[in-house]
Amino acid sequence: MLDEVINPLENLFRAFIAIWWNSESNTLSSAAFKDSTGVSVDRQSIRTIEESAITLRKRKASYSGVVYISCEEVKNAGGIAKYDAVEGNEYHSLILKPDESFPLSSSTAKRISRLSKLVPTN
Repeated sequence: MLDEVINPLENLFRAFIAIWWNSESNTLSSAAFKDSTGVSVDRQSIRTIEESAITLRKRKASYSGVVYISCEEVKNAGGIAKYDAVEGNEYHSLILKPDESFPLSSSTAKRISRLSKLVPTN
């Protein structure tokens, strides 16, 4: 099991489907960070960015890509990251409101989507 506290500099990874990606502006829609049950992400831990993204991308064929954002950037955008391991995924975490509720506000989801970086595909 990983440390319960996520380091502020640790990256969080979110897979996305094609409809959430705007290829004209090369940006991710804030809809990728709006979820009524909390925004599922994988934390990086000791893995590289590439290893983290590959692991996440393999979970579903429908994923079009992966973005990442640091825990500190999530906090600065108005959210928090909470470790939430699930069976079969020790890296699973959630992005929530500061009071640990969900969904994120539209403005927080928009800030997080704008700060997220696309993991290049090989």
